[in-house]
Amino acid sequence: MEDSASQFQEILNRIPNGVVVLTQEGRVIYFNEQAREIFEVQSSISLLNDSLVFTDKTTQEQFNTELKAVFQQHSNTTIESTPVCIQNLSYDLPLSLTVSVLSSSDNSKLALIILAPPSLPIKLTETCLRESFQLTNAESALVMEIIRSRDLQEAAGKLNITRNTAKSQLKSIFLKTGVCKQTELLKLLLSDSDILVS
Repeated sequence: MEDSASQFQEILNRIPNGVVVLTQEGRVIYFNEQAREIFEVQSSISLLNDSLVFTDKTTQEQFNTELKAVFQQHSNTTIESTPVCIQNLSYDLPLSLTVSVLSSSDNSKLALIILAPPSLPIKLTETCLRESFQLTNAESALVMEIIRSRDLQEAAGKLNITRNTAKSQLKSIFLKTGVCKQTELLKLLLSDSDILVS
């Protein structure tokens, strides 16, 4: 039993987005590294006393309502519930929450929350990145792939470069943009209207 739980956590840690697992009562029993980073960067969502807490009261109410609805939908049918997505909440970094219900080994229900940036209607261009931050062509291409995939390894693969080359380029990008983490880079790029192009 312990082995399957650790395997499940290992799988969740491979997901490039934030993942939070809640009990039906709303108690957080697990969150991955990406979710921890989101909690550090976001001022609008946090983990307090094993609960997801939103600073905006309306968002908190919407989340609680959606969570209850997903559990109710799951209990009323024999099929899996449809994930519920709360889009474009007023966060520091645009974020969507997708809520799905899982059945655990003891037949209790768990909510799987995926924290991910929503599809953006505004496009960032490599030219804007080069001009705004004096990035090289290779660095701006890497940033664009990181924005698309949220995963350095995947971005490196798409650019046909090694992970070490991508890490080296990312360090240079951090120096030029004045950030220290990928989440900070995403926050900077996705919230800076001066470098966005429609």
